[in-house]
Amino acid sequence: MVVKNLWSLTAGEALVADELVRHRPDLEVFFPTKDMAVDLIAVKKLDSPAKRKIISIQVKESREYQDGKCWVGINSKYLKRRFKRVDYYIFVLYNLATKGNRLGFEPNFVIVPTTELLKRLKGKLVGRGRGGYDFYFTVKGRQVFEDRDRKTFTYHRFLNNWRLIK
Repeated sequence: MVVKNLWSLTAGEALVADELVRHRPDLEVFFPTKDMAVDLIAVKKLDSPAKRKIISIQVKESREYQDGKCWVGINSKYLKRRFKRVDYYIFVLYNLATKGNRLGFEPNFVIVPTTELLKRLKGKLVGRGRGGYDFYFTVKGRQVFEDRDRKTFTYHRFLNNWRLIK
């Protein structure tokens, strides 16, 4: 019998799953075994079939670069074709952090409902080479800015706000 690797979990997906379980004990988190544009599945009220709610999540991640920005790209065809499958996009931003003498990364989570993300795409340009949307996030304390395509969007209310997932 041949054993196939059905999926490969990224660090960002594992971090999001851990944060979900920690901040939202009312949710159970599962990993799909097939790539269908959904990285995580959260289920609310698993023991109550009549009230059960399934929440689909897409995770995107980036480290902070020397200019202080985290870059994330999303393929425009992929996003528009499959947006109905994904309830939330969670951007994991690994920002530079100093702890004592050590320099490392601290994750921040920008939790955006897909409907809100689609509204914000109206002001964005599709990149020429890849045919995708580029997001340049900057985290300053409790504030998040995305300033690609000559327009600045604020994402403050989405920063580490796990209560947005309903």
